Amino acid sequence: MMEEIQQNNGKRGKSFTNNNDVTLCKAWLAITQDSVVGNLQSSNKFWDRVLDHYTKNANDGSLRSRTSIQSRWGTIMRSCNKYHGYLAQIENRRQSGMTETDLVLQAKLLYNELEKKSFALDHCWEILQFGIKWQDLCSNKKKTSTVKTVNNFEDSSSLFDDLESPMYQDLNDSPVQIDITEPTIERPIGRKAEKESRKRSRMADTSSSRLCDLMCDFNKQTIEAQQRKALIEERKLRVLEEANDRERKKAELELKIMMEKHESEQQEKDDKIMMMNTSNMDDPTRAYYERRKAEILAKTIHSPSFEPEFYIPLPPSPSQS
Repeated sequence: MMEEIQQNNGKRGKSFTNNNDVTLCKAWLAITQDSVVGNLQSSNKFWDRVLDHYTKNANDGSLRSRTSIQSRWGTIMRSCNKYHGYLAQIENRRQSGMTETDLVLQAKLLYNELEKKSFALDHCWEILQFGIKWQDLCSNKKKTSTVKTVNNFEDSSSLFDDLESPMYQDLNDSPVQIDITEPTIERPIGRKAEKESRKRSRMADTSSSRLCDLMCDFNKQTIEAQQRKALIEERKLRVLEEANDRERKKAELELKIMMEKHESEQQEKDDKIMMMNTSNMDDPTRAYYERRKAEILAKTIHSPSFEPEFYIPLPPSPSQS
């Protein structure tokens, strides 16, 4: 028989991670479903085999003892069994239109309400809920002639209590029946259990009402946040349009001023040319300025804003005189 491994001179070992929990659940299912060994094996041999399977597959860098994995398994089993019970209650009272997600959420709310803590073993439940042995463990009870079997429990913690009981621990490798495939007839529910069931049902209904209120508040807050965001975006767009309009008007004004300045400067140049006395100039220069004067005069006459009161003929050139 595999001897238990002492960890850190009796000190508490490293905590189990989610991956360690998954490996432990798989090890438990593998050993309980092993048809080669058979149905009869002692408690120590059973857990030695679970430990051996866990050690080969865990790779967590720390040595675990048989007591360590038994203790952790008890914690996992109790929590998952309670969650299974609450989930079954919600499924039995399943209302029209509820989805699987709604059922799980209701069960977790009920668990948190009654256990005063959140259900934190989803990674274990995902594995155990599909194990045939675990399903039998959660639905059947069976006794051997000498001791209680692994699946004989009535509440969420009785299985682990059975594994720790003196009767179970003092077997000294005597064979123990762990086959859990034979169904039994369930006993009628007692008065105390019925009262507890009704109490939990009322609490579940209250939790459902609170959940609906929370969802309504959440939806309302989401809509308000979206409306605020849309209003902010609209204001940003309006400010941007106003800024663009100001920039456009500013550019138009600057262009107008620049054009007016250019026209004013050009007008001054044209006026100087028109006032020039070309009589003392040589023939090429005089011909150039006479042509420039004619161009300026023609431009002025054909301008849309020019409305002369009388026609002004061109002065004769010196050569013509």
